Amino acid sequence: MRSIKILALLMSMLVQGYVFAEDVKKIREIHGYVVSNTEPVAYATILINGTTIGAATDANGHFYLHNIPSGDLTLVVSAVGYKSASHAVDAAEELDDKLKIELQESLITTDEVVVSASRNAVKRKDAPVLVNTIGTKMLESVQASSLADGLNFTPGLRVENDCQNCGFTQVRLNGLEGSYSQVLINSRPILSTMAGVYGLEQIPVNMIDKIEVVRGGGSALFGSNAIGGTINVITKDPLVNSYAIESNFAMINGEAPEFNLNASTSIVSDDYKSGMFLYGGIKRRDHWDANEDGFSEITEINANHLGLRAFYRPGDYSKINLDFGATKEFRRGGNNFDYKADMADIAEQLNHDIISGGLTFDQYSKDSKNKFSAYASGQYIDRDSYYGAEQDPAGYGKTYDYSAVAGLQETYYFDRLLFAPSTLTAGAEFIYGSLNDNKLGFYNQDSSRMEDNMNIADQYTTTLAAYLQNEWDFDIIKFLVGVRYDQIAVEDRVHSDIEKEVYPNWSPRVNLVYKPSEHLSVRANFSTGFRAPQIYSEDLHIEASAARKVIHINDPDLEAEHSWSLTGGFDYDLDFKSSALEIILEGFYTKLDNPFSSEYLWDEDEKILTDIRVNAEDGAIVSGVNLEVNYAFNNKMDLQSGFTVQSSEFESAQAWGELDESVSKHMTRTPSNYGYLVYSYYPTKKFMANVNMNYTGSMYVPHLETQETPEELVQTQEFLDIGVKLAYTFKLSGQTNLELSGGVKNIFNSYQDDFDTGVYRDAGYVYGPGLPRTYFIGLKISNI
Repeated sequence: MRSIKILALLMSMLVQGYVFAEDVKKIREIHGYVVSNTEPVAYATILINGTTIGAATDANGHFYLHNIPSGDLTLVVSAVGYKSASHAVDAAEELDDKLKIELQESLITTDEVVVSASRNAVKRKDAPVLVNTIGTKMLESVQASSLADGLNFTPGLRVENDCQNCGFTQVRLNGLEGSYSQVLINSRPILSTMAGVYGLEQIPVNMIDKIEVVRGGGSALFGSNAIGGTINVITKDPLVNSYAIESNFAMINGEAPEFNLNASTSIVSDDYKSGMFLYGGIKRRDHWDANEDGFSEITEINANHLGLRAFYRPGDYSKINLDFGATKEFRRGGNNFDYKADMADIAEQLNHDIISGGLTFDQYSKDSKNKFSAYASGQYIDRDSYYGAEQDPAGYGKTYDYSAVAGLQETYYFDRLLFAPSTLTAGAEFIYGSLNDNKLGFYNQDSSRMEDNMNIADQYTTTLAAYLQNEWDFDIIKFLVGVRYDQIAVEDRVHSDIEKEVYPNWSPRVNLVYKPSEHLSVRANFSTGFRAPQIYSEDLHIEASAARKVIHINDPDLEAEHSWSLTGGFDYDLDFKSSALEIILEGFYTKLDNPFSSEYLWDEDEKILTDIRVNAEDGAIVSGVNLEVNYAFNNKMDLQSGFTVQSSEFESAQAWGELDESVSKHMTRTPSNYGYLVYSYYPTKKFMANVNMNYTGSMYVPHLETQETPEELVQTQEFLDIGVKLAYTFKLSGQTNLELSGGVKNIFNSYQDDFDTGVYRDAGYVYGPGLPRTYFIGLKISNI
């Protein structure tokens, strides 16, 4: 009852604020146009600062704002490839003539606006936390079809394939495995534990506007489990009336076909009070066998997706955003693809039905000093699975997963708080997760009886979180300090003898940026992290290895893991007459206390190898350096590159396999160096040529014992994956454009050449680039 009263009070205050905010005379309209070097800038975004009023330029650079409030205004103008600009409009200014706004071309986007530093929009070069971005231009250049394809092109970040059968992928940030990182959609943590298993491949690129990556703890507003970092997927907003239809066809090693068809459209009302972005697509990929043993190394995938993002502005100072998405995906690896899964020698088969949605309400005050946000998001997953070998009828499973997050956030801009202007942000979140995993019944021929369904996991988690953060602005120094409190409750309903566990945790985080000049930013960060014992994404992947199942569980005595980390470095950019340079150097050091490790237990009767998550006897240290160099030779040629050198080790040797002597200090599957390079050339506005490279250094990968090979910790070879893409755009008529493209991924076929073979293979012995040499062609029709 008390919480209901509090909610009612907040809503009452909100409505009063809304009524006050809308009680403003609207007497003006602004006609204008945006240019750069006398050329019109099409599809630029114009916003009135501190309100939700906005517009976009048409194909000729013209825009129209009407029914706008009286008083002094500031127009904020931004466009891809240009430096954002602000234009003040005085209350007494006569606007009979068209307003002209000049934008400067930006060869390197150091002043683009990001939100992942503190959940508030800020220029990237001014943010107290270093934020790397991957935009649609980069995703198109490297021929990415999903989120997983594009993440390798930022420093300190790798995407790896961990299963030869089903293609289970995970992301590593600063050398730490996937469960140490947080993947957000529009700053909301709606991706559940189960979604983390195959979710990187289930987010299509045609919904992505950009990807923001924060390495390390960053802001206190994000979860305490974001030890490695945060990946924030920003989806496309409806800005102008537009459409795009894109089709791509690829041949994996010239043998296995892959087909992608994506379509999207954006519709915006004339008064810019409402708009909707719709997207959808299909993916069809055949399985591929790398070593001709009859078992796949590339997974078969059939997937469909559909979604929307819409907005409505009830008034000049308020906005409602609605998100919805639905995905249906089938994937299978192994052999005997024309037969049922339990008729195969090896099969890992998944059917996913995923529905997600979210609602966000933003309210600004008239004086632009206050912003209130309320949000709620959820995701539901229904999964049918089969993990089995040697025609095992007991391999079928059924899993349900539901996750939800709801929160309130208040941001206030002080002219002065104690000793400097500041931005104070406070908020509260409630995160809920429900996971129910079942092994389906089957007819047991050995005992001649029907086995019942078995509940494997029934976990409920709730997180109550609150955070407080303040950013002081001393002109050349910005100081961001915050603290987050999480109370995580984990309930295991399968084992009634296990009591509900509650894990409270405080996570302080401190960030500082020092800007002695316009071109140099020096940053330092301290953060703490926390991971509670619970089911993680890899626990929901059952690997068929050496004709036996490998499952992952938590030890009953598993304790929470804590960490602290330091990062520091500088960001230097310089504009020359016709070129631009950016250099980012960042060092990181993370200490894990009570880190999670593994012990292995073999059950001869059930033929199951159990990977038990335990606490390591000592801690672990991950440290290294990220270097990023971006150089634009001119407006027709640019180069982006990044390289990481790191060390990831436990303080004492930990088990990586079944044998007593199978121990090592190395964190497996983590190379000590890796990097990327992307070179793009635009000789004309119609033609693009791109060369991209991904380097993966040597790493240690466990190879479990099979009938043909002993257990061994293998030091792998190095890989240099080079791709090429060419694209040309034809103007068909009016605003209709046709783009034709083609190229080759992994042109020199730098690919693993020692896969295990046959039914007794170790499916977890997989490393290196995700695809062999792959040829592709593409076609895109759009009006932008």
